[in-house]
Amino acid sequence: MAAWGCFVVAALAAPVRAEDAKAPSAEVVSIVPMSPEPYSTNVGIDDVQVNAKTGRVYVSNTSAITVLDGDTDTIIKVIPIPAGTAPNVNGYYGIYQSCVDDRTNTVYSLSENGVVTVIDGATNSVTGTFAPWPTNTITNVDGMVCNPETGKLYMILYNNQGNRIVVWDTRKQAIAATIFVTSNPHEWMAVNRKTNRIYAQTIYDGLVVIDGATDTVIDRIVAGQGPQPPGCLATNNCVSQGSWLDQVAVDENTNRVYVVGINDGSLTTIDGATDKVIGLDFFNWFTYVLALDPVRKRIYQFDVSFDTMAVIDSVSGKRTANVGVGPGPFPLGCNAGWVVLNPNASCLVTVSASLGSIGAAAVNPVNGKIYVGYGGQYVGPGSSPFLSNVPNAYSYLYVLKPTETKLPGDADDARPPRAALAGTATLAAGAGAIDAAFDARANKLYIANSGANSVSALDPLTGAVTATIPVGASPRAIAINESANTLYTYNGDGSVSVLDGAHGSRLANFTADAVATGVLGLNPQGLVHSRRTGKLYAVNGFSQIDVIDPVSQRVLKSIPDPDAGGVAINQRTNMIYVSQFSEGTVWVIDGATDRKIGVIGGVGQPALPAGCYQSAGGPNSCLQMSSGLTKVAIDEELNRVYVLGQNDGRVVTIDGERNVVLGMDYVQPDDYGLAVDPRRHNVFVSNFVTPALWLFDGRTGRLGSTVNFNSRLCDTAQTPCFDQVDLKSVTVNPATGQVFVLDQGDLNPQTTSRVFVVDAKGGL
Repeated sequence: MAAWGCFVVAALAAPVRAEDAKAPSAEVVSIVPMSPEPYSTNVGIDDVQVNAKTGRVYVSNTSAITVLDGDTDTIIKVIPIPAGTAPNVNGYYGIYQSCVDDRTNTVYSLSENGVVTVIDGATNSVTGTFAPWPTNTITNVDGMVCNPETGKLYMILYNNQGNRIVVWDTRKQAIAATIFVTSNPHEWMAVNRKTNRIYAQTIYDGLVVIDGATDTVIDRIVAGQGPQPPGCLATNNCVSQGSWLDQVAVDENTNRVYVVGINDGSLTTIDGATDKVIGLDFFNWFTYVLALDPVRKRIYQFDVSFDTMAVIDSVSGKRTANVGVGPGPFPLGCNAGWVVLNPNASCLVTVSASLGSIGAAAVNPVNGKIYVGYGGQYVGPGSSPFLSNVPNAYSYLYVLKPTETKLPGDADDARPPRAALAGTATLAAGAGAIDAAFDARANKLYIANSGANSVSALDPLTGAVTATIPVGASPRAIAINESANTLYTYNGDGSVSVLDGAHGSRLANFTADAVATGVLGLNPQGLVHSRRTGKLYAVNGFSQIDVIDPVSQRVLKSIPDPDAGGVAINQRTNMIYVSQFSEGTVWVIDGATDRKIGVIGGVGQPALPAGCYQSAGGPNSCLQMSSGLTKVAIDEELNRVYVLGQNDGRVVTIDGERNVVLGMDYVQPDDYGLAVDPRRHNVFVSNFVTPALWLFDGRTGRLGSTVNFNSRLCDTAQTPCFDQVDLKSVTVNPATGQVFVLDQGDLNPQTTSRVFVVDAKGGL
């Protein structure tokens, strides 16, 4: 009890504002187009390697190795690799991976047909080739690593009998060992040359540890999250297929091993001394590219679907930035999506998403530069966007340098808050739960069901639905007047419903917004009630902010705003904050005059050209996609405003007194819900794709715990189901600190919604 009392005292103290506190990030400094390859027009970059001693960068294209000077980022030479053009048994061709022996300054390149090409790093010339297995038996190849201390190469080869890790002794020019790991696919490896341990990823069977002295498997580590039900695979219709493990990285200085999950954004941290998992967190969603900077203690994890790079502190495991890597920045007037440099113009042109993406990355630990390989294809006269091999195929290399960004200061004695799932309540009232509000006076949770045209009243103690109130068509936002025990919903048909919370009945329903812009019509984004004036502020993201008198049931004023993303009100100051989705700003509206009195800049990344928008997962018709600012939440006691960026996962902290950005943190793209506990000063963010709930200390910006709902997607543990979760709004009971996370459920077909109940506690 004493520890809890100390935490409350700390929560009431003045907010920490250490302006010199910084967090690592990175920025693009150059883009290097790869020269046309001598034997092929294929577009991919499958691997990037760095020799930290010479500073040279080696990029594996389809039929050539491109060598760059790491200081100037200029191409030194393009080395043709004829073996890359010879197909294997299945007809695959190209260079798959390379590795660098920095002791002998030698580069080894593995082609799809199992041929290894040897390159002298001093002269940039091919000195020979060898094939551990007969090339006419090779069906596929995968990962390759070098151990310069022992002179051994480890490569994954497939033939008609399955896959093996083949160990090649470069000093004896012979096979040293052949290791069977698993019949399931495994593609990537990493080596710790200090401990002589080799780590081989398998998609379903965990991470395998190989002793380089004996070249035998000595351990198998269960990494990522397991499938639900146990044993289900990616090919089954499972509750959760578990983490499909992919790239591996090793920090030799700390003896830590990192492995990512391609389908859930998981990052598993392993102690190399004990082979025990010491950390599991979730970042960008579709990740299989991983790079490590052991000097600056940074991990770079790449989401190849959104072309973003998560910057993670390898000591704390905390994400410190989310950086856009794929395409841009480029001259205005060009449409930059999944693209490649047009040699006949000064800009890029849009292509299909399937024809280009991030393929590989590496770090030079000496200068900290990050090299990211991106494959794309020029679409112009005489070429087809649906062909993978055309004369205008190119690829290019992004070069980034590490930077630091300011964040709200961490109090050294502050302990991160914790959260844990407490229970689940099923809403019997209907489907499509999308927004919620908690009435602290009545101790009730009210939920807007967009799929059932109703509001559910829920008892937070029992989880029982006590009333179901009909409202207008497709309610999208809900607000409460606690003093009058009255509720308001802003509906998809432009109406506002007025509800009696005490009796669970509808008092009125009137049209507030008949403005329907475009094919999507109305776009209700939020609704707030002012205790001081009694007015409602209804945000239609396609056109305007309506100021409404719910008593006379009329619109008092409409403020034009076609870019609004979310709204919140500080009841103490009567200031309304409206996020601007594509502009990256926040408007400040005075509730006394209903006039815009300020714009807070630097909150999110603006879209380029102005106003452009990219739907999730679709081709990018914009030069630069915006942060997609949506939800806004306010801590009135600290006078802080928190804003969520849906597209890049940023959580921005704003000083409401000075209207300036204090700092920002990053969780994950596709975040939807945002809420504040005003008593404990905790901030909660939910994600509808992962799905998970993140908990922040709102005073320091420090990330506490994460609650992952991935193993709770279905009500029955052993009944297979798929895509049954869609997290939406987050709401807090300030009296108890309980957090309510709405699960809208699968919308095709429509299913009953649920509420996850989370207990959030202070540092223990």
